[in-house]
Amino acid sequence: TVMNFKLRCESHAHTADVRAVCVIPSGIATASRDKTVAVFEEKADGSFVQVQTLIGHSNFVTSLAWIPSCSAFPEGALISGSDDKKILIWRDGTQAAQLLGHEGTVCSLAVRVKSCGTPILLSTSWDFTGRIWDLTTGTCIAVLKGHEAAVWGGAFTSDSTVATVSADKSVRFWNASGIPLGAASGHADVIRAVCAKHSPSNELLTASNDGTVRWWDTAGQSLKSPLVAHNNYIYGMALNADGTMFATCGEDRTARIWSIDGQPVAVIETPREVWSITFTSNGDIALACADGVLRIFSAVESRQASAQQLIEYEECLSQANIPQQTMGGLDPKQIKDESSLGEPGQKEGEHRFVRSGSGDVDVYSWSSGDSRWIKIGSVVDGPQGNGGAHIGSQELDGKTYDRVVDVAFGEGQPSLKLGFNAGDNPYLVAQNFIEKHELDQDFLQQIAEFVQQNMGGLQPSGQPSGNADPLTGQGSQQAPALPVVDAIPVTSIHAKALAKFKEINSKIEGRLRLSDVSVERVITMVKSSKFDQEACDDLVASLQWPNDK
Repeated sequence: TVMNFKLRCESHAHTADVRAVCVIPSGIATASRDKTVAVFEEKADGSFVQVQTLIGHSNFVTSLAWIPSCSAFPEGALISGSDDKKILIWRDGTQAAQLLGHEGTVCSLAVRVKSCGTPILLSTSWDFTGRIWDLTTGTCIAVLKGHEAAVWGGAFTSDSTVATVSADKSVRFWNASGIPLGAASGHADVIRAVCAKHSPSNELLTASNDGTVRWWDTAGQSLKSPLVAHNNYIYGMALNADGTMFATCGEDRTARIWSIDGQPVAVIETPREVWSITFTSNGDIALACADGVLRIFSAVESRQASAQQLIEYEECLSQANIPQQTMGGLDPKQIKDESSLGEPGQKEGEHRFVRSGSGDVDVYSWSSGDSRWIKIGSVVDGPQGNGGAHIGSQELDGKTYDRVVDVAFGEGQPSLKLGFNAGDNPYLVAQNFIEKHELDQDFLQQIAEFVQQNMGGLQPSGQPSGNADPLTGQGSQQAPALPVVDAIPVTSIHAKALAKFKEINSKIEGRLRLSDVSVERVITMVKSSKFDQEACDDLVASLQWPNDK
C-alpha cells in the first residue's frame, strides 16, 4: 500500500548539517556539525518548538541515542557522540557524565535496557572498534576489535549479543564480553547502518554505500535477495515501532519507506542529502538534512502542513540544483520533452528527466498519492559539454560555484564538499578549505593539486595561457593537464610512511621499541589528522631510534 507522506514542519535551529535525529519522550533531538544538540518539544497543536541547545562538544556532533526510563535514569537521558571522540550523557539539558575511550569519531550509539533493568550502550567509531558500556557505572565493559576500517553502526541483537557494520564491508557478531561470534559479507561497498528486528524472529537489516539493503539472521546467514533501495549511497536506516516497516535515506536526497519485506511504501523528496532518519512515535518520519534543516513528514492529512506551506516547499524543491551523480548518473537517452509530463508514472518516486524550453534538464518525481509529476530540481552537471559541468550552476553553503566536488578522507570516512570557480587560485581554495574544516596544513599541496585537476573544462575564455605560479600568479612552471576525478584519499600520502614506521619499530629491541598500542595510536592520529598528545609523545620517543634502522 502506497502512503502519501507530505511535509509536516521544518526547523532551522542549526547552522550546519544536521547529522543525527533521535526521538525522545517529549519530542525530538538533533545533532549537528555546528557542534550542538538541539532539543524540540512537541506541543498540543502538533508543532515542534526548540526548548534547549546543548553545548559541550568541541567538534561535530555525529550521533544520538535515548536512554529509556530505568532505575539508573528514572527520567531517561540523552546521549551524544562526537568527532571530539567523547560520548556525553545529558540529564534535563545539563551534561551529567562523559564516557572516554574511543580514539576517533563516535559515529553511532545504540541503547538497550537489559531484562534485569541495567542500561547498556553500544558505541562505534572511526577508530575501527565498538565499545559496550554499563551506563549505571559509566564503565566500558568490552572493546570490540576485529574490523579493518571505521565501524559505522551497531545494534543489540539480545541482552548479551551485538552486531556491528563497517567500512570493511563486513557484518560482525559479538557477545557482551567482546568475544567474536562470527562475521558475514555480501555488500559491495561500505556498510553505513544496521537495524535489529526482534519480533517475530531476530533479524538484521543492513544498508550500504552500494545502494542496497540486505537481510540476515543473527548467525550471519543471508535471508533473501538484496533490495536495490537507492541509486547512490545510503546514509541512514530505521525501523518503525512494531517492526512492520523500515526507512532509508541517503545521498540521492530522498527518504524511502518500505514494508519489512522490502515492498515500496513511499518516497520523500528533499532539497539536499539526508544523513539520518527515524520514525516518530506516531509513525511520522523525521529527517536530518545536509542543509541544516530538521524536516518532519506525515502521511496523516490532519498533521500535514498548510496548503500554502506545501506549495512553498514544492517551490523550494523545484529550485534545487542536483548533481547528476546523486541521481545515479544521467544517460542522454533518458531526457524527454515537456509533453512527457502528460503521461503518468509507473511507480511512486519514479524520476523523469525533462528538457525545458530554456534548455535545462529538470527532474520530476511521480507522486502516486497526488497523481502528478512534481519538479524536484534541475541537473547542474548534465551529460553535455565540458565533462558535464555547467558554469555557475552548483550551490554549496548558500553560494554558487562552477564546480562542487567531494574530498574523501580515506575509506569509511565521510567526504567533505569543496566548491570553486573557473580561474580561482587552487592554493587559496585549498587553504580556505583547510581552515574551514580544521584540517592538517600538510594537506595543502595535495588538495591544491586536486582542485587544479578538477578545473579541467572550467577555464573561462580569455584566461591567459602563459605559465603562472599557482600561489602568487607570477611566472613559473605550468601544471600539466590531469584527468578530472571525483574524490581524493588524502590519507593515502601517508601509507608508505606508516608502513615504514611499523617496519622500523619491529626491528627495534629493548625499551626503545614502541608497544603495539603506541604504534596504532600514532597511525590513528596520522590517518584522522586529529591531534593526540599521547601519540605525539610516542613519536617523540621514536626519535631516539638508532639512525641505522
